[in-house]
Amino acid sequence: MKKNCGNHWPGLKKLWASKTFRGMRLTFYVLLLATIQGLALNSYSQVTKLNLNMENTTVREVLSTIEDQSEFYFLYNSKMVDVEKKVNINFKDKKINEVLDFLFKGTNVTYTIVDRQIVLSVEKTKPDGNTFQQKEVTGKVTDNSNMPLPGVTVMVKGTTQGTVTNADGNYSLPNVPQGATLLFSFVGMETQEIQVGNRTVIDVVLEISSIGIEEVVAI
Repeated sequence: MKKNCGNHWPGLKKLWASKTFRGMRLTFYVLLLATIQGLALNSYSQVTKLNLNMENTTVREVLSTIEDQSEFYFLYNSKMVDVEKKVNINFKDKKINEVLDFLFKGTNVTYTIVDRQIVLSVEKTKPDGNTFQQKEVTGKVTDNSNMPLPGVTVMVKGTTQGTVTNADGNYSLPNVPQGATLLFSFVGMETQEIQVGNRTVIDVVLEISSIGIEEVVAI
């Protein structure tokens, strides 16, 4: 005896279109995109191997050669990062983090790998009377369903200083200057700008972008 499943379709369709179920679908899509982004970040930086043999060359030329050999590209402020420093480098089948650790060993330059983008920043020394007060800002980024968002980019506006949230949506950003503004961005979500002020803990809720999630095609 056949069951008439067609009688249940209107109810299922109504449930699928309900506000609660729609929120669950959006949360699932956001988490799926975060997972894909995280896998892409880890796999490319871990799999890509570099071959470099350069003598008496500048850090700038080494970074340019890395960009030519790979899909990595660098963001930095040449007034803060000494890219004219002369180096000798001879690496075969080395990962990007091994090369960067060698290039900036003994300096206050740090790097953050966000997908194929590498942000170079400078760790500030203890401030004296002539420098602006700086502090560490921490927090958690979630969606409007209170689900943590990993892989969110957190940047100090107007600089190359930044980081990304971990698997639990948490971030930690050291040496944030007084009066700074933080930019929170993630694919499929609205970018937020938040002034730090006197706060050291800033939790952020990102909203789904006005562009419908159905319009985003993952390739």
